[in-house]
Amino acid sequence: MFILYVDDEPTLLEMGKIFLEINGELSVDTVTSAQAAFKILAAKNYDAIISDYQMPEMNGIEFLKNIRAMGNRIPFIIFTGRGREEIVIEALNNGADYYLQKGGDPGAMFTELAHIIQQAVLMRRTLLTLAEQEQRYHDIQNANDLIQSVDPSGHFLFVNKKWTDTVGYDELELNNLTIFDIIHEESLQHCMEVFPRVISGEDVGIIQAAFRTRDGKKIYVEGLVTCQIIDGKPLYTRGLFKNITDRKKAELELLQRNDELRAAYEQMTAIEEELRGQFEVLALNEQRIRESEEKYRTLFNNTTDEIYSHELMPDGSPGKFLEVNDIMCSKLGYTREELLSLTIRDIVSEAHRQKMSGIKEQFSGTEVTTFYGEHKKKDGSVFPVEITIRRLKFSGKDIVLAAARDITERKRAEDALYERDLKANIILQNANDAIFIHEISKEGPGRILDVNIQACQMLGYTREELLGMKIPDIDVQEQKARVPEILKTLFSHGNIVFQTEFLAKDGRRIPIEDSIRLIQLDGKPVVLCISRDLSVQKRAERDLDVANRKLHLLNSITRHDICNNLTAFSGYLRLAQGISSDPKMASYLEKMESIQQSIGQQIEFSSVYQDLGTTTPTWQDLHTLVTKLPFPKNLVVHNDIKDIVVYADPILEKVFFNLLDNTLRYGEHVTMIRVSAHESPDGLLLRWDDDGVGIPAKEKEMIFKQGHGKNTGLGLFLSREILSITGMTIQECGEPGKGARFEILVPKEIYRSVGKQ
Repeated sequence: MFILYVDDEPTLLEMGKIFLEINGELSVDTVTSAQAAFKILAAKNYDAIISDYQMPEMNGIEFLKNIRAMGNRIPFIIFTGRGREEIVIEALNNGADYYLQKGGDPGAMFTELAHIIQQAVLMRRTLLTLAEQEQRYHDIQNANDLIQSVDPSGHFLFVNKKWTDTVGYDELELNNLTIFDIIHEESLQHCMEVFPRVISGEDVGIIQAAFRTRDGKKIYVEGLVTCQIIDGKPLYTRGLFKNITDRKKAELELLQRNDELRAAYEQMTAIEEELRGQFEVLALNEQRIRESEEKYRTLFNNTTDEIYSHELMPDGSPGKFLEVNDIMCSKLGYTREELLSLTIRDIVSEAHRQKMSGIKEQFSGTEVTTFYGEHKKKDGSVFPVEITIRRLKFSGKDIVLAAARDITERKRAEDALYERDLKANIILQNANDAIFIHEISKEGPGRILDVNIQACQMLGYTREELLGMKIPDIDVQEQKARVPEILKTLFSHGNIVFQTEFLAKDGRRIPIEDSIRLIQLDGKPVVLCISRDLSVQKRAERDLDVANRKLHLLNSITRHDICNNLTAFSGYLRLAQGISSDPKMASYLEKMESIQQSIGQQIEFSSVYQDLGTTTPTWQDLHTLVTKLPFPKNLVVHNDIKDIVVYADPILEKVFFNLLDNTLRYGEHVTMIRVSAHESPDGLLLRWDDDGVGIPAKEKEMIFKQGHGKNTGLGLFLSREILSITGMTIQECGEPGKGARFEILVPKEIYRSVGKQ
């Protein structure tokens, strides 16, 4: 029989293949995943599949479902260590033929698995050949199997010669009997439950039962029973059974033997535990261990640690090795015979040899001791080990039993952890900002766990003082009201940045920007807080604000004086125009009037934009900004922007006013404007579209230059400046002749929907 065995544990696959193939009846191929199984199933036919349940990517039941979905009825056996009832039910409901739980004695476990495989394959083959057997009716009487047919009431209609020879009843006696009269009490209840299901046409699979012969003996049979149904009416059943009495007896004997082996295995496991903790018991059970030498040797040689014993000389120094395991030979590169000719001194480093006298003194006062050392391989290389040694008596002599564990990876991990912690501490103590690590809970920030030097210098406390404090001890009073909102954001997003103030030891209020992140430390949530001192920045902002106010006042005074002078100039210009009759002079005066009007427009323009960049940006609703624009009544406007706010300079509305002014002034025949917003990989894309004449390709960038245009030449130039304050950009992307399209790109961090504010 060809079997496919699927399990993500290569060691178990190898062992299973050996056990299953041991009798030569099964040929087993192994793979470590369901995906690999599908590939090999496409190229080769198998009689049955064995599958583990818990595997990465696709578990055993998902694998089974896929197999059945392809119409493949191959016998499928779930073989796993997960024995929960719901998994068993799910496996059987999805078409598994058998379910076997891993565990116990490997020999008995794989013997049972081999038997289940043979049963499943037998059932499959029997189902495939049942139709052929019906057509060979004349061979039935000479068949080696027990063949019977009964009516729906249970009365016999037919039995073959093998049946009568085995059970002992002749045909006349059977006329007065039913099938239930010859079933042994052991199987009667089960058969009475199964019989109605068979009569209804259900495929009940392989049936095992016990018959009672005419002379009262019990025989075991196994086989298939089907029902012939015509027009929905059951006519008779057909049963094909094998006499498995001998096999049952063998199985019972095997089970008994397995129980004995399991008991012996459990006994051996107990001995293994005693090897670790009670070595005196080892001496007391010396004869028993000798009798179990083969099993002991398997355990001894398959541990992951070096295990060895050696003589203990009268002066306490180590003598020659008495026994070594295979792992020790493999790790050190010696054969067993070579090691048995050496002593401990031959397989340890020079540094280890120098410590041996100290170990000897330590060992002299105790029966068991553990220490660290270095073993040296045959090629001269060394590796660190953790050694546990125990003194005991063996055949009247003092010996040492030792276990040495290779701790190379542990040491490497410890060194890496130490180096990582060292680097982290260097970063912590050399950061320019104050750093705090503190406890956190749903109620708020708690005890300070660690701080760097900058935190101590900023607040005026020693490190020891801060480690005895809580974050609320250095928070200003008004910060307490903000804690619930900060906690909500922190626990939902994992981090938050905000500005607050800390109280220094001398009572000073220090403005800071806190960047905090939720992290795990020793399995508990804590906060990593980086606090940047904003004192210098705040002073600069105050100085800048004062300078802006002074500049604003100066601009207002200057503009007021210029406007007064311009008004006087305009009046005298009107007087001159009224008394002059010279055409040439009139032309000059007209040009002066145009220049005067242009100066007036520029002064008015400067009054609108004098606050550009001097105030903090704010969150502004785009739909509202567009709605407030003075659109002409004959213009169709589509404002498609809904529930979006952007972080921009307070005079952002001037950008949209300038776009409207540009459309009305240069669009010529504009009838429609559409304002929309679309998300893109780089951020939010705002579009201003009209159906005017558009902008020539060579002017698409020029229109944003200062002084370009027929009016002031500043509208689109300043629009770009307003947008750039918070990182937004603007460009014209329309098609000449089909209308203008201005696209404003808003970075991701400065826009959001109203619901997320």
